[in-house]
Amino acid sequence: MRHRLAAVVSLAALLAGGRAAAADAERGEIAAARQRAQAEYAARERECRQQFAVTSCVEAAQATRREALTALQTREAELDDRERRQRAAARQARIDAKQQRASGTPPSLSLVPAQEPAERRQGVARRAPLLPAASAPPAAKPPRPKPDEAAEAARYDARLREAGRKKDEALRREAERRRSGKSAAPLPPVTGAPAPR
Repeated sequence: MRHRLAAVVSLAALLAGGRAAAADAERGEIAAARQRAQAEYAARERECRQQFAVTSCVEAAQATRREALTALQTREAELDDRERRQRAAARQARIDAKQQRASGTPPSLSLVPAQEPAERRQGVARRAPLLPAASAPPAAKPPRPKPDEAAEAARYDARLREAGRKKDEALRREAERRRSGKSAAPLPPVTGAPAPR
């Protein structure tokens, strides 16, 4: 079993290395195309400077360069996205293998079923899934008991009672002021400020 696992890991590393080389080659092509677009723009701009109507010629050269660079940026974004998905898949495979090692089940050989003949793969759908633990959500940790939940609840209730008491006291004082006819003294006038209208 260990030899099989080592073979799968080395095959995956070989495939990843091949993909990385292809991605590096494509990045090189994109960089070369970007340099060609910049060089063509510089040459067209020099030609435009020799003409009488420079602005429209330079704007046309800029539009051509913009179109070329936009296409290259799109290719580069697609390449980045592809690499990001591959890294995520590899990371998920490592996590799954680690979880399987922790649970004691043998790791699945995810590359092997993809290389089987089509007739044998058709029977796979009728069988039980290879990774029931991977498809199930991870086991939830038991909730940690909160220290002194009763004490916290008592403190909360005490704060609520105190707030209610203060509110009742403020309402009582306000009602007393209204009954006695007392009103707050007006604020003194501000010197140097214009009179209110």
